[in-house]
Amino acid sequence: MWIILVIVTLFCYLKYRDNIFRVLLLCSILTLVSASFIESIHLQVALFLVYCLAGLIFLILLKQPIFNVKRKYNLQNAVGKIAIVSEPLDAEKEGAVKFNGDVWHAKTTSRFELKKGDPVRITKIEGLVFYVEGKILNR
Repeated sequence: MWIILVIVTLFCYLKYRDNIFRVLLLCSILTLVSASFIESIHLQVALFLVYCLAGLIFLILLKQPIFNVKRKYNLQNAVGKIAIVSEPLDAEKEGAVKFNGDVWHAKTTSRFELKKGDPVRITKIEGLVFYVEGKILNR
């Protein structure tokens, strides 16, 4: 029974990377090991619950989120800001830029190629694609 829980929580952790699945995986592994010494299923379940409670308390004390919260993006103020090219792009080829720590698809109308690491200015956003121009001059 515990081996099934280990496998299920392992797959859930690998898919979602949430701390709750990390705790459940550790608890199910500890209970699986404990089950080899304890025959009573009631005591095994009680140990599992104690392990889970201890894991959750540990997360709270470390101020770690139990679930990974997806970030919401407000890109209204992004136009005019500076991004950094993370995949080269030119007028014919779409690339990518890094803005506020995230990588976004990008297109440019510039005649020249924008190389990785080049600073670019965001001129407009359509859907999830940033339109950028290169050769930023310090003002």
